[in-house]
Amino acid sequence: MFSASTIRVLGAIIAWMPIVVMGAGKGMPAPSGSFFSESVMLAPLLPEQRLTTHGRIYVENLDGMIASLKTAIESRQPGSDSALLQLKLARNLYHRFRIVGRLSDLVYARTMAEQITLDQPGNAPAWLLLGKMQAAFHDFKPAIESLQRAEQGQADQQGCAALRYEIEHALGSENLSPQVENQPAPDTLAEFVQQANEAINDGDLGRADELLTLAQFRLRDSNPYPLAWLHVQHGIAFLRFGDPARARVFFRAAHARLPAYYLATEHLAETELLLGEGESAAVLYQAARY
Repeated sequence: MFSASTIRVLGAIIAWMPIVVMGAGKGMPAPSGSFFSESVMLAPLLPEQRLTTHGRIYVENLDGMIASLKTAIESRQPGSDSALLQLKLARNLYHRFRIVGRLSDLVYARTMAEQITLDQPGNAPAWLLLGKMQAAFHDFKPAIESLQRAEQGQADQQGCAALRYEIEHALGSENLSPQVENQPAPDTLAEFVQQANEAINDGDLGRADELLTLAQFRLRDSNPYPLAWLHVQHGIAFLRFGDPARARVFFRAAHARLPAYYLATEHLAETELLLGEGESAAVLYQAARY
């Protein structure tokens, strides 16, 4: 139904999407002292250095959660908590799409979120989720409208801020790149990644490398996806500056932590090909197909 090129385009869109994850916020002290001079040694954190749920088990659990939610929704009478179950299912489908790249998950989740907002116009979390998926399709005008509805309904502030940044970044807002000396010190994972993205846009790979390295220490739960996602961002930064060998280190780390993560697999294949490892690249590209 969907071509490989379409999936790759959506993957590129999602590759720099800010994320908000449980346990990835304030309160984690950053390393101090000579940390920046040792950033190459500290990044990426490998699975044996930072334990998270095994990637295969995580995806299997996610599949099981989605199947259970579908069964629960089918067996419920309309009303009561059915909308809550539908919203939870839509969130999990969207999350699985971001991992394995199954585009039908994204289409199904978006349709479900649209229906929830029609049935319950005041459902702010549903508007926020819908806005994220509209942005994934580059439907920015409706995404902005959904974001506004989410903000009016007092949806999660961090999630709203991340989506607003994503939209403004995609649209080339001039308000996103203040001078580094005027920026507050980053505190949340989203702030680290946003400032790293701005540094990359300003041509400052060193600053981006430091920020993305520090961002690893803002992750403190067992979910393997956020750290794998972060490693992909780090690898993309080096790839954009013409260093596929260094980029491959991060893509390998992401792939090792979450083998089903198609963006990590595709980017690893890309760097293998750039570095003359054609056979390895072919195997990886085949594995990334869903």
